[in-house]
Amino acid sequence: LLARDKTHDLGGAEKQFRAILDIDPGDMPATDALIALYRDKKDFANLVEILLRKAPMGVERGVAVADRNALYAEAGRIAADILNKPDQAIEVFETLHALDPNGDVGLDNLETLYERTEDWDNLVRIYRDKIGRTGDVTTKKHFASLMGFVQAEKLESPDDSIATWHQILGWDPNDSDALVQLDALYSQQGDWFNLKETLRKVQELQLQSGRGEAGWADAQFRIAKLYENPEQLADVNAAIEAYGALLEKD
Repeated sequence: LLARDKTHDLGGAEKQFRAILDIDPGDMPATDALIALYRDKKDFANLVEILLRKAPMGVERGVAVADRNALYAEAGRIAADILNKPDQAIEVFETLHALDPNGDVGLDNLETLYERTEDWDNLVRIYRDKIGRTGDVTTKKHFASLMGFVQAEKLESPDDSIATWHQILGWDPNDSDALVQLDALYSQQGDWFNLKETLRKVQELQLQSGRGEAGWADAQFRIAKLYENPEQLADVNAAIEAYGALLEKD
């Protein structure tokens, strides 16, 4: 401490504290002194190193669980935001999440980092974790919707996206956004039968809402065209029946 406090020789102080840690890697006063020193110097790379050195020391060395989590969180944020090292930050926050699986800090930062690094598979994994952690349907739907878009647009996995939107309908059968996405995905896939079933569900919702005559008619016309097209459902009688129902509504 003399080198730092009396002469302000930060370099000398650093060497002293490092020498102590070489002898006893778990020496808490030297560890805390280096943390303070690196904060003063704004030496963020070394600060991250020492924070990560202190974090796993455990309660027997005086590091409580809440303190451990805070140390990992600080190290991760510095790595991500100041050092611009998202890979290191991901490693830190994955460690934090493993140690504190019910906490929000690890997952929230991993969500941001995997989106930033365009690691879509791991982003989907984080969304699944977030969905599984909550019993609130609105929250489940929010993260499942994000997951569905990533699966369709980033991973180009329409089958997985379709399964996700159906999961949303399992929670909320009247979710119109899920039906819109399934409409687009089944059209893209050329899955005419399931497209027809989705349009039927759209019609049900339109009628239930009491304001859906135009929406019902649009869906009915599309259903009729599906039946009429020889490369889609190819059922002339069903097409005639569908057009007839449309005329009756008019």
